[in-house]
Amino acid sequence: MKINDILHIVEGFKNRSLPEEEWTHEAHLITALCLLNEHGLEKAEEIMPGLIRDFNTAKGGVNSSTEGYHHTITIFYLRVIEKFRLNNKDLSIETQVGRLLTTELAKPYFTLNYYSKERLFTAEARLGLVAPDLQGY
Repeated sequence: MKINDILHIVEGFKNRSLPEEEWTHEAHLITALCLLNEHGLEKAEEIMPGLIRDFNTAKGGVNSSTEGYHHTITIFYLRVIEKFRLNNKDLSIETQVGRLLTTELAKPYFTLNYYSKERLFTAEARLGLVAPDLQGY
């Protein structure tokens, strides 16, 4: 993926101009990687939740205990992408994104290797951080 495509996604997400249909699973991952490169894990965990909630609201979505922003999934992906990033930090962002999108963690249901559906798809997990029940990360 070219830098202009990456910037289109990340900047469009941040300023809420990205079309809703372009806010895909891959776009979430790309944005997380870029925020981690820019801010590190601690700060990314602070700012990503608000950015997602704001984006959802701007597009007419609802953030509740049943839909919209999901805290456990967001923090999970930030943490596993951070491990990926640290192993690839000397590469360009284009190369990092290309590699990230070919890994297992880019698959939409990667979280289910760590969380059962019964645990992940609860109001508790959506609204707060719950520990994985299948294996640690």
